[in-house]
Amino acid sequence: CISSAAAAEFTKTTGVCTVSDPAAAIAASSAILIAVKPQMITVALEQFKEILKDKRYFLQSGGGVTFSGGEVCLQADFATELAKVCLEQGISVFIETSGYCEQDKFLKLAKQCSKVYFDIKILDELEFEKWTGGNIQTVLSNLELLEKESIKTVIRCPIIGGVNDNESHYKSIAKLV
Repeated sequence: CISSAAAAEFTKTTGVCTVSDPAAAIAASSAILIAVKPQMITVALEQFKEILKDKRYFLQSGGGVTFSGGEVCLQADFATELAKVCLEQGISVFIETSGYCEQDKFLKLAKQCSKVYFDIKILDELEFEKWTGGNIQTVLSNLELLEKESIKTVIRCPIIGGVNDNESHYKSIAKLV
């Protein structure tokens, strides 16, 4: 850990600093990246500076930022740290996810969110494995976790031609919700 002043000086010479308080570093420096201890997560300050430009609008309108993808959970540590900084500034954070993530990382990220948009594309175990190579139970466990933790969630069902555009899929979604 180093102080904000030291971070600012270090940033001027290297472009990168390591601090325990990203918000202080943002205020104190023009760093492009910060490695946040203890997780050593890289946070893109330039992206956060862009978010801050719209802070007034977000606060007046009730809007915020949405992290989407690809799959935001593939960068769960990064997204969690960026979400924390946004929330510290009063900016709401939403994510769009398939829910396919290690449960501990997923929960850390989801707890930093005002709302989770949770996409369910396939519920059939064999079809899920065929199309994704993964296990649908990971997704369903994370969805159950959101409910257990009372995290605001919107279940969305993107329709993919030739994959899930059939009656059995629609029935399985209806049964789930």
